[in-house]
Amino acid sequence: MKRFNISAKSLLATTLLSCSLFSFANTAEIDQKLLEQAKQGDGLAQGKVAYQYCDIGDYEESLVWLEKYANNTSLSQEKREFAQHTIADAYAKGTCDITNKQQQFTPDYYKALEWYQHLAFTQKPETPLLYSAKFQIAEIYNFRKDGIAQDGEKAKRYYTEIANISDNTLNSFSKRGVAALKETRGRARYRLAQMYYFGDFARQDDQLAYQWANKALADNSEQGGIMVAVMQYRGKGTTQNKVKAIDLMGKICDIRANQKACDWYKDMKADKPLREGSL
Repeated sequence: MKRFNISAKSLLATTLLSCSLFSFANTAEIDQKLLEQAKQGDGLAQGKVAYQYCDIGDYEESLVWLEKYANNTSLSQEKREFAQHTIADAYAKGTCDITNKQQQFTPDYYKALEWYQHLAFTQKPETPLLYSAKFQIAEIYNFRKDGIAQDGEKAKRYYTEIANISDNTLNSFSKRGVAALKETRGRARYRLAQMYYFGDFARQDDQLAYQWANKALADNSEQGGIMVAVMQYRGKGTTQNKVKAIDLMGKICDIRANQKACDWYKDMKADKPLREGSL
């Protein structure tokens, strides 16, 4: 089966508390006063020191301080959730700098899974970051990352839980929380659309795939929108409507500058079969 595996974005991590942590980025050396505060148990100082070590290339020491930061019980719930999501993301992406897309070390999905699970299943009440952690757990089980045994049943269960978050629940959070959770919900809905489209861990059902892709599109999922347009163009799971398909694919090409969407838009405009590409 062909899939488009979206790399996990750092929207949730970068929108919460990022300013206070990244204010010490791009330093040439470790701030000794700050380091002493970190050693005394100051949680925010621990986070800042971690980024300073990351900035000078000492990734191992950076991870040590990120773990201390994540384990610091003196932090508020919001800050502790952020810290735990940060260390989980670091292990999953292989980078101690969550603003940097460049991999710095080999990802450790076992450690990432441990932290995501800790955040997703031990913290209450549920928040956007907890749902994000649950989504990342589903991703790890879905794609067998780092040799972790694939578990489609768990992945589908977590995707479904997130995909069915009500608008009332969504709107109960802050403006930034709504945006972050809506993105996570949209990604989960797209994953369900994939599962039904390809028949992976679910029965093959074009109508359900189209329904979930439309719900993903409603959450501004780029990939969900591409799937909707392709299915409209081909008449799979819905009545064929090439005009709507062309319009939607063109918008995704323009707004998101997605090359795959642009290529398929050209094919649609020419009324040709779509070139090879993954959904």
